[in-house]
Amino acid sequence: MALLDVSDVSKRFGGNEVISHATFAVQKDTITAILGPNGAGKTTLFNMITGVLRPTSGNILFGGKSITNVRVPEIVRMGIARTFQKLRLFKNLTALENVAISRLSLGEVSWPMAFLGARSSRQEEKKAVEEACELLSFVGLGGFENARAGSLAHGQQRLLEIARAMALHPACLLLDEPMAGLNPEDSTRLAGSLLRIRERGMTILLIEHHVDVVMDIADHIVVLDFGKIISEGLPEQVQSDPRVIEAYLGGKVN
Repeated sequence: MALLDVSDVSKRFGGNEVISHATFAVQKDTITAILGPNGAGKTTLFNMITGVLRPTSGNILFGGKSITNVRVPEIVRMGIARTFQKLRLFKNLTALENVAISRLSLGEVSWPMAFLGARSSRQEEKKAVEEACELLSFVGLGGFENARAGSLAHGQQRLLEIARAMALHPACLLLDEPMAGLNPEDSTRLAGSLLRIRERGMTILLIEHHVDVVMDIADHIVVLDFGKIISEGLPEQVQSDPRVIEAYLGGKVN
């Protein structure tokens, strides 16, 4: 059984069908990439998987359970976390505080207990800080714990946002264009981090425009064009698909 199963999902805004009968599966412990030109519907698809939008039709299963009409907080608790195209960091807080707050948002201690300074609350805060330190080191931000998030370089902020998402303990991590705005060196470094995240036991679904990097790290690729899946399979299969060459890579079908 797939970890994430998108089945015949469509999304309409008025008379405009942004996603049309999309069907694909994400297997556990893999990196699956969604490719497609601007306006193909990639982020809309992400928004439906994470509960920001509800599909017009179709069904989305996570761990065998439908999440089609489940609210965002519950989807997070079920094990799906995401990042966004535009960074959403607390830029005036430190890197450590950004990650620790994310961990604490899981709410294992009730807010009245936290307000009263209960021992369980203090223990949870200590655990969150320790985990935040470990995650920052894992993504390559060791030594930047006390740096203000807004002062970090763009590539470092991307890594920080991934660490924040990882702090939610997801089984499936959705990354929306994590390499946007990065130089080739930072993109290569981030690609290595994604491979290590997979090895850590997290499944990754990402949207990305850096085709060369995706081809190197993805186990499975789904290609969207005008809201429809036009190709799906192993990187080498998708790369040689004439429909992909025409719609996304700029070539022509003979």
